[in-house]
Amino acid sequence: MPSQNEMIYQFNFKIPYTEFTHHISFNSSLTITQFIELCDSNFIREYFNIHDNYNVEIVEAGNNINGDAELAPALQPSQETLREKYGNNYNYVAFYIRPVYGPNRQFVRMNDYSISQNHQNLNYH
Repeated sequence: MPSQNEMIYQFNFKIPYTEFTHHISFNSSLTITQFIELCDSNFIREYFNIHDNYNVEIVEAGNNINGDAELAPALQPSQETLREKYGNNYNYVAFYIRPVYGPNRQFVRMNDYSISQNHQNLNYH
């Protein structure tokens, strides 16, 4: 159970160029590095049915690059916590889980893999 100084942040995650979304809860005291690592965990990979051959990039939604938010730069590891980065604005934050492969980290489009129909709640706190 989180302490009084910690909060649970629920973020919406989406596979780029699909309508498949899901809410996942995280402890606000996680660092950005820990957050990225959890988003690349086997449990989340299985939920979104992302093959082990692919890497996963986490992209903060709303960072439009040439009008295409799905292709924005990935979130970079840091020791900043979710609370420090998002504060009370976390309700307005969402992410893309972007499967990529190869040395150039090329985006893998959804028609190259299928999405699990498992709709259990995912919580990391």
